[in-house]
Amino acid sequence: MTTAPRAGATAGRGRQATRGARTPTSEHLFAMIGGQLHTPALDGAILPGITRDSLIALARNRVYRVHERPMPIDELLAPDLFHWTRTVPTWAMPR
Repeated sequence: MTTAPRAGATAGRGRQATRGARTPTSEHLFAMIGGQLHTPALDGAILPGITRDSLIALARNRVYRVHERPMPIDELLAPDLFHWTRTVPTWAMPR
């Protein structure tokens, strides 16, 4: 694990510390701020996915403005609503 060198910085397994919210590739975060949906932009570290695309499409269909952009940690301290999705990478089938 990389150590975050300053306040507001985050680090993930195998990644350099960066300023702003970052999620593992199988997880996505969404924050409702001022009646608008905000989520980190796809930047190569975040993979596109069905769940992420579905939530963005649902929000746009319900006339919410969606912002895909870098998200400073400070904005995530008190959003109106916070939602985190996760894709399970493996499945165990019952016998």
